[in-house]
Formats: sequence, C-alpha cells, structure tokens
Amino acid sequence: MLSNEGYTGYYKWKDKETEDEFTIIIPQIISHSLFNKTKKTMKRNQKNKGNNLRKYESLLSDFMTCSCGQSITGNINRGTRKSGEKINSEVYICSSRSNYWKGKKVNPCENRRILNMNDTDKLVLKCIKKVVNESSTLKERFKNDILKDKNKQDDEIRDEKKRLECWIRNYESQIELTTDSISKVEINNMLKKIDDKVYPKLMRGLKDELIHLEDERKKTIQEIDDLDNRKEWIDWVGKFGKEIEKNLDKKPHETIQGLIKELVVYPVMGNNRDNETKQIGHRIKIHFQLPIVKDQLSWNDEMGKTKGYTLKKGNKVYQTDDLPVNVGGRPKKNKQTRV
Repeated sequence: MLSNEGYTGYYKWKDKETEDEFTIIIPQIISHSLFNKTKKTMKRNQKNKGNNLRKYESLLSDFMTCSCGQSITGNINRGTRKSGEKINSEVYICSSRSNYWKGKKVNPCENRRILNMNDTDKLVLKCIKKVVNESSTLKERFKNDILKDKNKQDDEIRDEKKRLECWIRNYESQIELTTDSISKVEINNMLKKIDDKVYPKLMRGLKDELIHLEDERKKTIQEIDDLDNRKEWIDWVGKFGKEIEKNLDKKPHETIQGLIKELVVYPVMGNNRDNETKQIGHRIKIHFQLPIVKDQLSWNDEMGKTKGYTLKKGNKVYQTDDLPVNVGGRPKKNKQTRV
C-alpha cells in the first residue's frame, strides 16, 4: 500500500493479455515529497527485516552492504558458557547465509569471514574524519548553508516544492490528453477514418510526445527529491556542521547519517600459509552523500586571492585500506594420557 504510486495521482495499469500499459490520472492524496520519503524509510527498514542478530546496537549496521548484495549486520554475543567462560563477541557478518537458510534467493558470496566490529568501526571513522578534514566542499557548503538565514532557506525550499508539484500535475494532465489522443487515433484507424500513410506519423508523434512528458515528469519528481535532500543536509549541518570531527566521536551514528549513503564491503583474496587461495581480509568502499573525496579549492588568481575561487568536485567514493581477518582458531585440545 505505502509503495503504491497511485496515491500521488498517477497510476499505471498493465493489461496482462496484451501487455499494453495505460496511464490513469486520479485525484492526488499525498505529495511526491512524502511518497519519496516513505520509499526511503521502507528501504531502510527492509534492510534489517527479520534480522534477530541486532539485540544490541552497532555503529555501522544501518549502512553496511556486502558486495554480494545482502546486508551486513552486527552480531553481538555476550554471556557465559556452561564452563563459566565469559563470551564477548562483537562482529559484523554478511546475512547471505542466514537468508539462504530461510529460503531466500541470494547470490554467491565470497565474504565468508567475519569483520571484527571494533577494528571496522575504528577504520571507517578514521577514513571519514580524514576525508572531512581535507574537504573544501564541506567548508564551503557550511559557510553558504548555515551563515545564511536558515528559516529563509526553509521557506524557499517549501515554495519551490509547491511550484514543482504544480508542474507535475500539469505534465500529468498533458500525459492524460496525449494518451486519450493515442486511443482516438487507434479507434479511427480501426474504423478506416485515417489515411494509412498519415496513421504511422500521427502515432509516432504522439508516442514521442508521451515519452517526452513522462521524462519531464520524472525529472521534476527528482528535483523535489533533491530539494528534500538539501533540506535534510541544511538541518544536519545546523546540528553537526560546526564541529563534525568532534561529533564523530560524541554522536558517531547521527553524524555519519548526514555524511554517507552506504558502506560496501568487498573480500580481499590471497594465499594463506598453506599457499591456498582464501579470503585474507576485507576492503570497504565508503559512499559519501557529497563529492567530497579529494575535492579541491582552486583560486582564480594565486597572486590575487581577492578575485575569488572555484570548487572542483571530488569523488563520492573512498576506498579504505585492507582490513585483515583474524588469523587462528580454537586452540588444540591437549591429549589426556590414560593412567
């Protein structure tokens, strides 16, 4: 129900027999902005659906994805064995095997080794701090977005979203008219009321116009989504922007939310001590919200800095160093000699 685009006033119906698709414009119940936010929330919730491993909170579980496509979850196990031995295990593990045993279709996964939670958290935070500290874009965006009147920006975003919603409704009305015109042309062709030479040209023109209108509608919806992302960014910078590095230590999870989209974990393969090809580590790609990786501030005139500068965009992805897997296992049991 919540993923039904029809609530935005735009509904597509597909004939199962002919596979023809029809656009139906209906009364709008919710805005495209609310629909987009709901989709994002559902996607985040779906990531941890049915996951019983999250009895305790972990820093990076909400962001981590395995290269096989499955989520990586935090597994914290604390307790005491029957022998009295204390258990304190904190790891990240790919959920592909768990999902496979639940009957879900999963891709083959080469991330067979777990990640030590503390080591992984330290590495990711260290890399994020490095990128943030070196980014000129973050400093510039902070100056532009926070030193301005925040309330004024909020009003501007709200007004712009209203304007874009009107444009979407206009496109949808034109889509409905174009779809009706296509139907009428088809009927008139069946009734032999249109010349055979004219019919293909009419249909081609109408279908091209329909594709154009649908593309423009999608672009406008994306503009609304971009405005919502900007609003979230302004709110985030207002809360954490002045001292991002300190907040990464004090409130790491909340601070990370405004900086990164996801963390994708890849296996590192190599030869073990028996010269067999095995997984020997992990490599993490940090996907940032903004292109702040190795961005640059370039002065228009090095000798006259009053002439201003331009920002050269960086990348959105930062690759960490390899994180070795823990080597070893349970110690061998001592053989007891019978007396």
